[in-house]
Amino acid sequence: MIFLEGKTGCEFILGSFYSNTKGLVKKIYKDKNEIQAHIKELYFSELFENQTKGWKLHSEQTQNLTIAWGSLIIVTLKKFEDYFVYEKFYLDFNNEKKFGFVRIPPNIYYSLVQKNSTKSLILNFTFSSHDPRESKTINLDDIPFFKYYTV
Repeated sequence: MIFLEGKTGCEFILGSFYSNTKGLVKKIYKDKNEIQAHIKELYFSELFENQTKGWKLHSEQTQNLTIAWGSLIIVTLKKFEDYFVYEKFYLDFNNEKKFGFVRIPPNIYYSLVQKNSTKSLILNFTFSSHDPRESKTINLDDIPFFKYYTV
């Protein structure tokens, strides 16, 4: 299999930090059009230290992943006829330059990598309800990206 680094169609949207006298406010999302977002699902999942989840693929639903605690590497893959293009995103709850969310459109494979000694808490919000018929999980070894690349 061939893996080329490039753009997969996913994007990192930078969050913002606001300071007040009692602590920081960390904003991850604001609808830029000032239209109600209509979030259909909002859920947390944990990823234990030094673990990797994936591969995951949604054929219809867009994922919006952020970190609620800890840090995380998201690897995305876009499949072409005889190769993959990959892109890596780094999220860190305590780093202003790496705090925000990654929007993953449909038909992009993604994997979540935790490389630290503490678990990470991941927040996913979607604008459509989960339908198990449009999502699939693929064994990490079935797309051997991590045999050739380290993150």
